[in-house]
Amino acid sequence: MKKPSESENALLSAYRKEGFSLLKRKRYKEAIPQLKSALELSPSNPKILGGLAYATRKTGLYDEAIDYYRALLKDAPRDYQALCGIGDCLKGKKLWREAIPYFKKALEINPDDEYSLAGLGDAYRGNNQSEEAIEVWKKLVQLNPSNGYVLTRLGDRYRAKKEWDEAMNYYLKVLALNNNDIFALTGLGDCYRGKERNDQAIDVWKKIISIAPKNKYILGRLGDVHRKEKKWRDAISYYERVLAIDDKDLYALTGLYCSYFLGLSEMAKAKEIENRLAKIEPSQKTLLMKLGDAYKHEGKIDEARDCYRKIIAIDPNNEAARAKLLEMA
Repeated sequence: MKKPSESENALLSAYRKEGFSLLKRKRYKEAIPQLKSALELSPSNPKILGGLAYATRKTGLYDEAIDYYRALLKDAPRDYQALCGIGDCLKGKKLWREAIPYFKKALEINPDDEYSLAGLGDAYRGNNQSEEAIEVWKKLVQLNPSNGYVLTRLGDRYRAKKEWDEAMNYYLKVLALNNNDIFALTGLGDCYRGKERNDQAIDVWKKIISIAPKNKYILGRLGDVHRKEKKWRDAISYYERVLAIDDKDLYALTGLYCSYFLGLSEMAKAKEIENRLAKIEPSQKTLLMKLGDAYKHEGKIDEARDCYRKIIAIDPNNEAARAKLLEMA
């Protein structure tokens, strides 16, 4: 093999230095051509390959990143970080099932690696293997009881199963570490709502709004909980705050419609909202779902069923509407 000349070595050093400097500053797109130029001068260089793999993954060039990770594994088959990198790329492509074996193999090499465990848990979750995800995340919490990300994920999994108390236990652990954690506060508020402890849900959501005043999700939740308590004007105020941020938000528009139509019987206002909705979603499926849920909450079962049936007539494969009809059978 020809020995690199002094000028080539100088050029290689310059490309490497600039590429890794850009990586450090998170300027991934700019780092890629610098590192590619370095790789041409030093093929199979593991540090350069690793930098390119990371940069291309961070910019969403997943297939290219996988090629670089595979090149690393060719010379170092027990490089668990490269295995995780491939798993991360497959996660980025939402190929959850394909990602799982890579994280498992990484854990065979380094059984207590937190990053590999977190990746495996996320891949299980994406592949709808909730129980497996929970077991992995519990192991992670044993290794690191202060891992707020994993504690929140555990809370989310139990919340999805409507196991409110178990979910709240995890969210409260996160909030003991950081009492302003938005994700844990959001989950805690939803748990209070699930347990029909609306006053506590409202307190939590108001705290979130004090931290993030333009959080549409929470403003909409506050609108909903006030609407269900028949505090129509308060509900309208929150929906309007959402629409001031995004005037095409279907969640807020449908909540606003229900407040005017079912709550205040202000038909002119309701018609105005309905016209706005029709321009955004001509099928009206979202409005029918919200109306059906509102009728159900009011105990108007026939009206609720009619809304869900109309959705199915528009969209025969709508699983949500079918499930709600089955609940009321």
